[in-house]
Amino acid sequence: MKTYASQTLWRHREKLVDGNVRPSFDAIRSKWKVVPLVRRPVGRTFYGAGKRLPFHPDDFYPFGEGPNALGVSEEWFGNCGRVITGNKNPEDGGKPFFREGQAHAIDPDTDLVALQNLVLEDPRFMIGEATMALAKEWFQEETIPIYDKRFDPDRVLMDHRHNRKWEYYHFDPLENRTPPTPGYHTTAIGYYPWVTPDMLLRALHMFGKGNSMALRSLQPHVLMPVGWGFATPDGTDHAPTNYCTQEPQRRDDEHLLLEDWCGDREITWDVAWSAVMEGDYAPSERNWERVVEKTDWNLVRDPNFVRKHQCRPVIDAKRTVDGDGSVTTVIYGRIRGKQMASTKRIVVPPKGKHVLHFPSWHICHMLQGQGIVGGLEAKFVPQARLGQLTYDRWFVPYRNAIDPAGIAVENTGEEDLVFKCTFGPNAFPDGDLPEIG
Repeated sequence: MKTYASQTLWRHREKLVDGNVRPSFDAIRSKWKVVPLVRRPVGRTFYGAGKRLPFHPDDFYPFGEGPNALGVSEEWFGNCGRVITGNKNPEDGGKPFFREGQAHAIDPDTDLVALQNLVLEDPRFMIGEATMALAKEWFQEETIPIYDKRFDPDRVLMDHRHNRKWEYYHFDPLENRTPPTPGYHTTAIGYYPWVTPDMLLRALHMFGKGNSMALRSLQPHVLMPVGWGFATPDGTDHAPTNYCTQEPQRRDDEHLLLEDWCGDREITWDVAWSAVMEGDYAPSERNWERVVEKTDWNLVRDPNFVRKHQCRPVIDAKRTVDGDGSVTTVIYGRIRGKQMASTKRIVVPPKGKHVLHFPSWHICHMLQGQGIVGGLEAKFVPQARLGQLTYDRWFVPYRNAIDPAGIAVENTGEEDLVFKCTFGPNAFPDGDLPEIG
């Protein structure tokens, strides 16, 4: 029997299952081969909304637009961890947003249930034993060790560093139809080979005095073509361009901000260090000298850094033959020698059918069209309201992914059905993904 929480997700009216999730788990497993997910918007106060995410124009600034206003600039997929934004919800008495950015499934009764609780209900079915062991090593719990997201800022982002979290990027053509500066987007990333620790330290010590140009003059600015991607190792200082970007990454919402302004929004010392984990920097270590000491100079000054980390789309011929559509690998590449995440972009033409055979669980989101995926009637909603149920994001459990019957896809619409599937660490055997360079 289901029991319910006393509150639900922001702007949602559906009931939230709390406690026993077995009825929801069994109902989802019986009806679909995929687990439908609700949309999970996330905002930041140090940049605004680029207004390219598939939400209604009136919802990008839910509490009003203005200086330092909270804008919906991200959407998270499959996240089973915490989000560190410091955001407060004025519709809930100024409390932090309830379960901000955390993934929740939709069961056949249209009740909501935390994806993490479904994982814990049957981890072997949901994520498989290899991921169970890796998640225990990384997070001391059985969980999905990555999440995917779309990042849509209204400006070039400030320089920052993730101390333990790697990221991959893909700049999808359907999400960047009208980029702010067409054909010319660059991301500052890493450092020139001639940069010394003292040079970086001097630039960081200008924090609070306007340090942007001092810092960025030390960094290559790399062209990021639409349709391409990039693998960004943990510990790499970078300032992303203002594309709408897909970003699979390790399940740690942590960052250290290195610039004191993001466009016209000031970043204070406290904000810069607010999402740093104590395991990376103890309170006594929060100074620029320690940041420079912890820099992996062999990595960030590598003259072949771009060649080793930029990825172009590669057709997956092995899986394209399984139907009328195409399967393209758009995110791949190794982080410090290890396969951490990858993404396949699936396109099925009108009235076409395809069967997907993948070796592991995956997190999916639609970009266009409508169809039936694993028994789920899926339809992309380009201007969804906050709190609206849309069946255009889903999770494919491990056992269903490796089923020899595969995941059947049928395009029931009049335009191409387009969606992406993102995979976690070591999902594919060696040789089954492209290698960068």
